[in-house]
Amino acid sequence: MLYSSEKNEITMVLSGDAMITRPLSVFDEPQFLALSYVFKKADVAFTNLEMLMHDYGISPGIPGGVFAASDPKNLNELEWFGINMVALANNHSWDYSEGGILNHLVNLKKTNLIYSGIGKNLSEARAPGYLDTKAGRVALISLTTTFPEAGRAVHQRPDAIGRPGVNPLGYEQIHKLPLSKIKELKNISKKIGYEENKKSLKKNQIDFLTKTFETSKDYGIDIRTNKSDEAEIITWIKEAKAMSDYVLVSIHCHEDPSGGYSSNGMREQTPEFLREFSKNVIDAIWLYARKMNLHLFTLADFLTASIPLGFFWGRIGNFINGELYGRVTESSIGMYFPNAGDYQLRHPSQLYEAFFEGIMLFLVINYFNRHNQLGFNSGLYVFGYGFFRFFIEFFREPDAHLGFIVLSLSMGQLLCIGMMLGGAFIWFTGYKLSKENI
Repeated sequence: MLYSSEKNEITMVLSGDAMITRPLSVFDEPQFLALSYVFKKADVAFTNLEMLMHDYGISPGIPGGVFAASDPKNLNELEWFGINMVALANNHSWDYSEGGILNHLVNLKKTNLIYSGIGKNLSEARAPGYLDTKAGRVALISLTTTFPEAGRAVHQRPDAIGRPGVNPLGYEQIHKLPLSKIKELKNISKKIGYEENKKSLKKNQIDFLTKTFETSKDYGIDIRTNKSDEAEIITWIKEAKAMSDYVLVSIHCHEDPSGGYSSNGMREQTPEFLREFSKNVIDAIWLYARKMNLHLFTLADFLTASIPLGFFWGRIGNFINGELYGRVTESSIGMYFPNAGDYQLRHPSQLYEAFFEGIMLFLVINYFNRHNQLGFNSGLYVFGYGFFRFFIEFFREPDAHLGFIVLSLSMGQLLCIGMMLGGAFIWFTGYKLSKENI
């Protein structure tokens, strides 16, 4: 007998931030109920609960800002809407200090919601929540890079119960300066009577007014994650993978590329330290898959089934920012892109890519999905992306520093040919491996 979870067919609806302050069940508009139906029919219906549910009898944890809180009864409204999984680690988790977190946990435990991201101590905050569905077991790990230092949960010890707080991924800003400027800072530090602190620094680093400066050829800011946080979080992700069929990792981040709190357009640019952390997580999962004798294609087939949706939103972002625009056209669908600097109508190629590389490719992969053949999804993804992108390149402005390479083809089109060949190779290899395993 084939169990439902062995079919590798699961439906997930992953939404953004939820800040609910009033009942939802009183509304009966058809579009609203249709959206609720999508969540209710899914195996996993996720949201980031960016507020605390408590009875307002607790003082704020930090001065100033917005104290995000709501009546605990609204947790039932989330369940009515169809939500069954919530991330709790975010920049509002500490709005009402320890009391707010503990009261929030008490109210959550009265519901059927699966949650992760805060806890009575650090291990509890880092631990995954598990949702059992007919389509398989799903683990959730929630973490945040934006939090006051006081909001960091602390490990329990034999002589202490630990401290409630969030699951943190801390980071440090390293300010890079030429050697001559580093010497100037050292001189200033001595003259004003500031003593360097005793934190561990490299030979090419100094501490100045609690900030770390490092010798470099150029000026800049380097962001480095807290390695202890990173190692512990990856350990919990591995644990979650061992105990479940699917793992969701929710990261709440307000930092801009320089590590500052982003309140402008820079928010759309992912800071490099978060990219590096995500890469390390993927590397750890790949190593775990090898250890557990899971074929690389098995992991890739699962991931590539949903990647096109990420490309869709990425291309929409390109369109909003007016970047990666298309070639000049006299067509009625042409648009003006100020960043082009020539005030000519151009193809909105970002929208073409969003539709074909995002929505269309997603539908194609999931329609032709064959779970009994290794490499089918990943091969179709690589080939399909190359195929769609090749033709869209005829409408997209080539990179200014490259232009057309050969036979009026852009570098992007040449790379797309390679992708299509690579996709075919993955198909062929996966087909052979599947035949050998029958």
